[in-house]
Amino acid sequence: MLRKQKQTLLILLGFIILSLIFILPILVHPEILFASDDFSFHMPRTLSLYNTLKSGHLIPNFDYSAFGSYGSAYNLFYPYLLNSYPIAIFRLFLGSWPTAYIIYYWIVTLSTLLIAYYAILTITKAKLPALIFSVIYTFSTYRIIDSFFRADLGELFVITALPLVFCGLELLIRGDYYK
Repeated sequence: MLRKQKQTLLILLGFIILSLIFILPILVHPEILFASDDFSFHMPRTLSLYNTLKSGHLIPNFDYSAFGSYGSAYNLFYPYLLNSYPIAIFRLFLGSWPTAYIIYYWIVTLSTLLIAYYAILTITKAKLPALIFSVIYTFSTYRIIDSFFRADLGELFVITALPLVFCGLELLIRGDYYK
């Protein structure tokens, strides 16, 4: 049992280091995020969430920071609370937008590694293919472009959970309905 716990701890430590390596460009040059394509789409909404939290409210109803300062209902077609809310909370406690984004990206990258590993381990029951897949999937070109050049928080969130969808489909095809 102790050997299994050591292996799990070693994998977790490796994933923590790999996720730090993945966000290294942001750590060295945080302005990368602020020059990305979707930043102008996400930042006003995140700023609105931050202002809502700062004023003592937990969940906003209207967003006045986007669309030329015209009020719009919040969270109708885009899950801002799922992908921008953590950034606003980190900004509230840490006082810096770059630091909030860096921590968010680190957590999302670590989650991607862990979820991809868990999904493939569930399907194959073998650690080596799960490790290889999780690293290749997390460091894939599309995810890198989505993270740094586009900074699309919604797609980044979906990419994190996608291996669970495929794992669920595989288990359904096999007939493992109880899982």
